[in-house]
Amino acid sequence: PEIGGLRFLAISSVVMYHLLGYVFEKSPIDFTEARLQSWLGATLDRGWFGVDLFFVISGFVISLPFASYYLGARPAVKLSKYYLRRLTRLEPPFIICVTVCFLLLVSVKGLNYRELLPHYLATMTYMHDLVYGYFSTIDSVTWSLEVEVQFYILAPLIAYVFAIASRAGRCILLVLLIVAASALQPVLRVIDIINVFEFIQFFLTGFLLAD
Repeated sequence: PEIGGLRFLAISSVVMYHLLGYVFEKSPIDFTEARLQSWLGATLDRGWFGVDLFFVISGFVISLPFASYYLGARPAVKLSKYYLRRLTRLEPPFIICVTVCFLLLVSVKGLNYRELLPHYLATMTYMHDLVYGYFSTIDSVTWSLEVEVQFYILAPLIAYVFAIASRAGRCILLVLLIVAASALQPVLRVIDIINVFEFIQFFLTGFLLAD
């Protein structure tokens, strides 16, 4: 329930952030000054933090089975089962969402389906930003899911940190990795392609909390 509550906080803050941006963009009134001075506007304008929070939650939840194995002598995580679970939880609603967006862009916006089809396929496989170097033209917010999928692939490898017997050693290593990843952000963001390493400090924070 606590994780569900945090997910609600993360999702609702992102929704309000995008809603605020939509209102400012569509309104004939210039709210720029009010947006900066109003405590409500300033708070909602920082709603993007919900994405970072969601990455922390993801790191925490994904790392728990691996931590339980290394630290609690529980059964090992079968990677085939792990990847299948990630795929089946994410893929069905994602396929529906992206397909509906694609059909609406063609039928309502009148975009050329042949030109849009490669973007649709790249989005469906969580590779749009890797292939094209910019947000999906089908649904731009799917960039965060591309980052999530990259993390899912790396998570079993990162989980070897729990094999370190000393808890102090594990925590020190995780903290050092978080600090290093944070310090390297200016370098990593020079690369135009959004990738998991731009947000790895948040996933690692989830690992630290799991420990």
